[in-house]
Amino acid sequence: MEFLEVEENSISEADLEQIVAIVAATTSPPTSFAAIRNSRKWGEEKKSVLYLRNALLQLIDTNRLCGNEKDGFSVFNINH
Repeated sequence: MEFLEVEENSISEADLEQIVAIVAATTSPPTSFAAIRNSRKWGEEKKSVLYLRNALLQLIDTNRLCGNEKDGFSVFNINH
């Protein structure tokens, strides 16, 4: 079995679900990038900006979230 180095691009499903959970829990969507990154749900381990950007792009590509960094993010089925 080969062990590949974990790159910023390989985003775990758990982290993707965590982001969706953070966005879904926002009382007044859309959720800002900073709010996602600074969420207490991450515990001690704050994700890098690059990692989160890649994760958010992946979630948007797979239609689990919508939005962008400027306007904020929301769970796809709320206002669409």
